Amino acid sequence: MSELAAALNSRRGDDLWREDIYDREMYPLKNQEILAAKPHLLSHQTILAITACTLIGLIALITLGPVSWRPQLAGANVDRFIGFLVLGSFLALAQPKRFFIVCTVIILGAVFLEYSQSFMRGRHGVLHDFEFKVIGGLLGAGMARALTGTIRIF
Repeated sequence: MSELAAALNSRRGDDLWREDIYDREMYPLKNQEILAAKPHLLSHQTILAITACTLIGLIALITLGPVSWRPQLAGANVDRFIGFLVLGSFLALAQPKRFFIVCTVIILGAVFLEYSQSFMRGRHGVLHDFEFKVIGGLLGAGMARALTGTIRIF
């Protein structure tokens, strides 16, 4: 009987140990380990995506707002080109594996902005402006893709 009691006692100890392993398998990380393993909330891609969204809003505001809000840096066409060049590069850096989608967003964004100008008083959408925006955006996205060296486009 004493051997049986000793075996039961050792089993209880083993069961407790196994229970700890079981809990460890169900909940693999303790609170301190979870906090240490938690990724940073603002990764570089998140910051680039936030910056790209901010640029989209600023470009839309400048494009659809009064002409007096437009910055006069070099000339209207150069400003359009540079604005979309920067936007395209930030979009492509934020989403390096989705190059085709980034290019589609740039083209559709330029179409939307030029078409929307038709409904604004004192503004007009012109194919010439659209071309500068698209060329600048696609060139910026292409330069960013060349810098990151990604191959996959979807």
